Amino acid sequence: MKLNKSFIVSFSGLMIAPILGVLISIFQLNKKNAKYCILILSIFVFFITIKIPPYQDLYRRYLVTYLQYTSNTTLSDALYGHIDVLFYFNAWAFFNLGIPFYFIPAIYSALSVYFVMISASSIWLKDEGISKQRFLILFFAVFSFIDVVMIASTLRFGFAVALMLRGVVLYSTQKKGKGAVYIILSCLCHASMYLVVVAFIASCFYKMSKKQCIIFSIIFFVMSSTLVPVILSHVNLGVVNDYFINGYVDSDFANVTDDSHTLLLQLYKYGLFVVLTVIYFKNDGVNTKYDNFVRHLIAISFVMAISITALNRYLIGISIQFVMFGAFVINGSYWLRSIIKPMIVVILLFNITFINIYLERRQIQMARLWTGLYLPPAVLLYYNMDQFNNYLSELDSDGNWVKNKMGGK
Repeated sequence: MKLNKSFIVSFSGLMIAPILGVLISIFQLNKKNAKYCILILSIFVFFITIKIPPYQDLYRRYLVTYLQYTSNTTLSDALYGHIDVLFYFNAWAFFNLGIPFYFIPAIYSALSVYFVMISASSIWLKDEGISKQRFLILFFAVFSFIDVVMIASTLRFGFAVALMLRGVVLYSTQKKGKGAVYIILSCLCHASMYLVVVAFIASCFYKMSKKQCIIFSIIFFVMSSTLVPVILSHVNLGVVNDYFINGYVDSDFANVTDDSHTLLLQLYKYGLFVVLTVIYFKNDGVNTKYDNFVRHLIAISFVMAISITALNRYLIGISIQFVMFGAFVINGSYWLRSIIKPMIVVILLFNITFINIYLERRQIQMARLWTGLYLPPAVLLYYNMDQFNNYLSELDSDGNWVKNKMGGK
């Protein structure tokens, strides 16, 4: 990628203060230089999340990697018992290279932004029917669906979705070899992607209509409690079966939560999923391979209705990302009329302020992540594992912030 003047100016600003570089880049944003803005945005996300605290899932991953590894830990030891080997290989390699653990969540978040946004940009660049105004609205709408703090905190799932999205888009745009590599990496990153691969393979052999998608979704939802045990008893994937049964079916996560905040969030995401699906289905047809895959993914996701956590993960965690991409990117220029624009602006503002900031406020407050907006990268990099480990005294045994449990906000 040949560097241009706008990138050099933006990067120079970013080295002074990350938010300055992003603002300079945004003011120059258009279809032709979008890839430079995406690169700046990805670097910005890296510096924002580099001081992410070891909170919840990130804490649990840290306990079983860096805090246990020694100079005698072999790669076989690091990978033993794990099916999502990409992260554990990454952690083992970084540990042996002397690279701090906190680089991993920052890199995963930055790469997630890059993979999703560059996939969108590659399609928008070829779309002559999309105006600059529509492009800007859609650009920030897609970005609003990338919860970078969540990706950094959970490590594997969000990054795996970004890898899968990149792979499917590449594969459906005649770059099958590269697409297959990303799809494989996605499966190695998180086991939940195996079901997405099932949907992808099925879409290569069977063309599903919109009506059939609805019918199959209803059938799979009703038959879920029967289908899943039968499938698991006849298809033995070893640790994958154990992972699903222990993680979703036979755990507390299989039941509906009684937390009102969580229920309201899920209600919003399901409502958004329905709205985006209706918009997408009404205007699809630009990329029939991608459309067919999404229909299969939606239908197969309902097989997971045996567990509310699994259903949420596949419908409003994975499927919604592909539906959003289809609506905003694949077919974005075909339906974005004036009456729809205010709704999209409201969605992107709500996603950024409520989903990406307010709901992640504990990590943001705990590590004062807002300092990543204005502190020079040289200062942000002046951070070490001792400072990272200091957070451990503020956490309980499950990685929750003790201050929050004691009544802090």
